[in-house]
Amino acid sequence: MARHYQLRIAALSVAALSVFVVLGAGNPSLSNEGRASQADAPKVADAAIQLETKTGKLHGTLARSEQEDLLKMLATPGEHHRRLDALAGKWKLAVKWRNTPDAKWADSKGEAEYKWILGGRFLQEQFQYDMDGQPMEWLGIYGYDNFQKKYTAVWVDNMGTNTEFAEGLYDPKGPVFSYAGEQDDPATGGRRKFKWVVTFEGQDKVRFDSYDQDPRGKFFKNTEVGASRLHEPKRK
Repeated sequence: MARHYQLRIAALSVAALSVFVVLGAGNPSLSNEGRASQADAPKVADAAIQLETKTGKLHGTLARSEQEDLLKMLATPGEHHRRLDALAGKWKLAVKWRNTPDAKWADSKGEAEYKWILGGRFLQEQFQYDMDGQPMEWLGIYGYDNFQKKYTAVWVDNMGTNTEFAEGLYDPKGPVFSYAGEQDDPATGGRRKFKWVVTFEGQDKVRFDSYDQDPRGKFFKNTEVGASRLHEPKRK
């Protein structure tokens, strides 16, 4: 994200400088008094710099020092990222799942590992367990978007080629992370919603609940995972 903003700022600066050249120094018909001086070029560039969002432009312009402070703030992990740190480490999993609301639960065991990547900006999740005799593996990336002010998650697995995205909320009373997103529905050729809820039941206990939609659009729990932290053996 910060890289995108930096590129945008650079482009706007160049555009503003081009206006200076065409309308000022590059136009011989203007008098010396009517031309912007070479020293004013950075001011013209600064005046043109604006950050854009998906919904429009941020009101007002920012001085170069303010731009740098904003970009630094957006790129720096903070308290919201620290909340995710409770997941960091290795976990033993007790998994049960079903594909339809009236199906019997199937049981399995597995392991998961969470580790920080990219300077503590994102938490990588790696799940592994057995599903009907086949290895089920998925990779997730959790983060907090300082600009959008929301938790984000993305997942891929070895059972398909699709990528799932979700946005999350944090409730300190649980504490609970609640993620909601959409996934492909091959049966209809459309999309259906899903939920992924992470509930902390203690420092070394976490429960993961996955909710899918039935054909009527009603949510049902299709996966429940009980996780117990695996402590590394102490070195003598």
